[in-house]
Amino acid sequence: MTIRPRLIGILGCACGVLLSVFAADREACRAADAAAPAPLIRILTSHPQPMMANLGDDYRAVRLSSDRNAVEAIVAALAEHHDDVEFREAPLRDVLAMVGEKAGIRIVSDRRAFEDAGIDIDTLAVTASLEGVSIGAGLRGILAELDLTTLFRNERLVVTTVDAAAENLARYFYPALAGTDLDELIVLIESGVARETWNTVGGYGSIAMVPSQMGTGLVIDQTEDVHEQIATLLGGLDAVLWKADHVDDGVEPRFVRTYRVPDPLTREAIVDQLLTVCNEALPHGADPKAVVTVIGEAVVVQSKSRSFHVMAAQLVAAIGGVETILIEENAADAEKEGETGGDAEADHDVSIFRKAGMQPPGAGFRVYD
Repeated sequence: MTIRPRLIGILGCACGVLLSVFAADREACRAADAAAPAPLIRILTSHPQPMMANLGDDYRAVRLSSDRNAVEAIVAALAEHHDDVEFREAPLRDVLAMVGEKAGIRIVSDRRAFEDAGIDIDTLAVTASLEGVSIGAGLRGILAELDLTTLFRNERLVVTTVDAAAENLARYFYPALAGTDLDELIVLIESGVARETWNTVGGYGSIAMVPSQMGTGLVIDQTEDVHEQIATLLGGLDAVLWKADHVDDGVEPRFVRTYRVPDPLTREAIVDQLLTVCNEALPHGADPKAVVTVIGEAVVVQSKSRSFHVMAAQLVAAIGGVETILIEENAADAEKEGETGGDAEADHDVSIFRKAGMQPPGAGFRVYD
């Protein structure tokens, strides 16, 4: 009978020790949390200005070069379909001459790049068939088999090596709908298109955001081949927004987009003026029958015209503003840098950009407008 009280006493002492340890650990955590500087949140509001790019019936990237018009003419010529052509052990030089003749353009070879790679276009034999495809698609297929590619130089189409193309990047502007999360768009492009070629992983391609006052979109430096892949990706996603898969006879679909506008006076002004401003600004795709209404805190736009929707999105963003949340890891350092006029980003990490309205993680954040 004497063992049980002794056992109970031992258990009681053990529980007391554990409770003391837990209490000390909790106090230590509280002290550490109090000592750690609270992350800083800055709410940034931008008013991206409307731009005239991306107002056509289909998505289109813009080449940023002085030879833009000539390049667009060459691309249009290569998109044409002609009579089927078959090559059997034909020298590459003859193949390029024949393809250029059918397209009505001049195709030249990069002599220096071929010499460096030890390629002789007079002896390099080609066996291929251009059947049921555009001239450009057929040419790309032939060159891909030979590990060759193309670029534009001095208003001409130049056939060159892959290595030489990587040293002569083309620059294009890819417009995005107002309100698009450009960080997410960059991740999509870098992870889904030629992922090993980007400078973030040691490659040569680069992506930069356009300053908000110049519109919404990305400027990308890449090879012509990769640009074509990017344009295909973004054009396909754009078509998901504006192309109806199944339409009943006699029905003209009106596409719908919504925009959250919390301020009631701004909502009222947008509903009152958006239809007029959009239609007067559009050089193509005006829609007098478009409908702009309010549902709750959202402005709802209905239109059959892609151009109208693109302009409407830009105007709503420019008027109401686009808010983002910038979370910085060290609020104390940020305040110190602000007082000294230094560069806050030099001493603390910018962890993430997110759209306003999303719940910040955890407690203890300090918010500055």
